[in-house]
Amino acid sequence: MASKSKIALITMLAVLLCGCNPVVKVTLISNGVTLRTQTADYGASVPGIMPSELGYRFLGFFKEGEDKPFDFSTKLFANLTLVAKFKNLVSGKTSTQVDKFTQIEVNPNYKNYGELDLTYNTYLGQIQQVYKVEQGYYLVARANYGIHKELRPYVEIGIGITNNGVIGGTQILSSSGQSQGYIEKITPDYLSKAYDNMPCQPELETSLVTGATVTSNAVLYAVRTATTYLSKTYGIEQDTSQEQKETLMSLFNATYTTIDQNIDIFEGKAQLGTVIYSASGVTTQGQKVVGAIIRNRAKLNLINTAGGHVEWDDSQTPNPYTLVIIVDISTKKVIACSFLVEGNKKPQFVISQELLNVYKQVVINSPTAYDNFENGLIKNLDVELVYSPENNGYIIAGTSTIYSGATKDGTFSSQFVRLCFKILARYYCSIKI
Repeated sequence: MASKSKIALITMLAVLLCGCNPVVKVTLISNGVTLRTQTADYGASVPGIMPSELGYRFLGFFKEGEDKPFDFSTKLFANLTLVAKFKNLVSGKTSTQVDKFTQIEVNPNYKNYGELDLTYNTYLGQIQQVYKVEQGYYLVARANYGIHKELRPYVEIGIGITNNGVIGGTQILSSSGQSQGYIEKITPDYLSKAYDNMPCQPELETSLVTGATVTSNAVLYAVRTATTYLSKTYGIEQDTSQEQKETLMSLFNATYTTIDQNIDIFEGKAQLGTVIYSASGVTTQGQKVVGAIIRNRAKLNLINTAGGHVEWDDSQTPNPYTLVIIVDISTKKVIACSFLVEGNKKPQFVISQELLNVYKQVVINSPTAYDNFENGLIKNLDVELVYSPENNGYIIAGTSTIYSGATKDGTFSSQFVRLCFKILARYYCSIKI
């Protein structure tokens, strides 16, 4: 059988001998329908197109029998038929045929996620549309999050979740007000690695993009908006208790029994954070404990810092922390604690294990046991000061505020850690053991 190069050479010689100017025909097919048939000069290339289908991610056009998308810069020497392939974001499967998604009404009771920003009248997240398909649900969710809130920043995603509570896939649908170049860092490859096959959990954790933490956090908040909505509206939530038990056991070996999952803790109307998971445990020696995985909300005191200015917002502060904490029931004291997720942005502000251990000193005999405990706060750092006419004096500069916080209240990172223990005390004193 003649090689492709020989066939091309023979064809080219025939062209030269007859003196004609042949063309090649390219046919693009999507979901069984011919989208476009176009001609190109022999040896030229044709431009590609990107068809879209609701609830699907376009993977490219493919030649029959090949598993890599066709490169539209390829020079053409023969007629060609290309077929579009899509990934179903609910099931996660790849196909050349697409299913019809049926739009259903959004439950108004659970469409908003997070707290209302009274300045801009926006919630952290909001469900835009919900669609039903046999395998599960496809949701369009928006996170109103970014550095410059005056620009009304948001990221809108599409996310598919199965009836069994597994994320099939995600995609960026639109964005606005994000810092230039950052949204491009949220690639389909990142989205697949960060979210595909993850459990549908209201307080889902995943990796962020280095160099685009704010924008990738916006994506995470949009995903949590969707997972929280399905959990509260339809009870769709994957049981991750075994994984959480293993996390507790890796810190303190005991036999654990689940108490709660995803319990939001409030102080008045303000949410302090979430008890992601809690369990009672018993060691082989009979010691009884309560283990908890806790994440704080990003709430800080910005008095006398650049954080008090209009141009400043909490998207520039460290990310929330997630702690694993074990409490001895007999002494009501923490006997083990460690970081599951550290939110600091620079290594010089890492909270040491030694500093974390000071929280073991406190007896948790009231919900406010840690409110006035300051031994774990890092204060009196060397910070940059700038003169503020509005304050009629010097304040801590923004560059220092991002990573250090006000001297009065300690570094932001150490404030976040204490907040996790404040959440622990409020939760621990509310449960019956």
